[in-house]
Amino acid sequence: MRFSLKKPNDNQTNYFKHIVCETALLVFGILLALQINNWNELQKLEKEEMNILDNLLENLKSAKEQSENYILQEEKLKHSLFLALGKTTNQAEVNQKTISDSIFYELLWNFEGNVPVLNAYSELKNTGKIVLIKNAEIRRSFTSLEAHINTLKFFIKDRLTVQQLRVDEIAINEINFVRLLNTQDPTFNIDGELPNDYILILKNQKTRNILATKLELTNKVIRYRQDLAIEIKHLIRLLDAEIKTRKSERNLRS
Repeated sequence: MRFSLKKPNDNQTNYFKHIVCETALLVFGILLALQINNWNELQKLEKEEMNILDNLLENLKSAKEQSENYILQEEKLKHSLFLALGKTTNQAEVNQKTISDSIFYELLWNFEGNVPVLNAYSELKNTGKIVLIKNAEIRRSFTSLEAHINTLKFFIKDRLTVQQLRVDEIAINEINFVRLLNTQDPTFNIDGELPNDYILILKNQKTRNILATKLELTNKVIRYRQDLAIEIKHLIRLLDAEIKTRKSERNLRS
């Protein structure tokens, strides 16, 4: 028995060609659609990242202003403590009139307990979107900044503990605190209240030691605040440079 293969006719050949072309077009269409979809997704992610960087930059600029104001308040407290301990560069400053009720109230009760707020970064961490920031140095710098803020909070809390356990003793045991109420409310009548002899009060070694402890803790807080301010400025420069680079690249692609 003999078998022979039939040669496909022209219609069959054309049909096969048609099927191959349609399949190729279909595959090409799918690949093109996937490519366009991927490009669109990348564009969306890039746009979201740019929004994140812009928000972080604005938040950091606000944190920078907060930081500068907090340092200013700390320096004022430091000056008052130096004045009370008689350790100013100008010893003529230290006299009964200089150490007034209002100044004594400030050095006893005032200290800055706030830290710069980074809401934008906290939100990114909570939502897991911090990974959208491609620049690894920016991510590392924010991690370092967060650790620095936590350390600063520790020293502020330490100072608050000394405030509550030690400094308040001066207000209760060493002075006529009733007079100091007038510094916060001028309508409060202090007629007949004995004045405070701050020169004498500040010769008491226990009182001086308590204020000196507060001064030492304040110095530590100031140093950490200053370091934090440097980190914030560094991050602002990083973000500003990254945003400008991204915008430049986008303009070149347009």
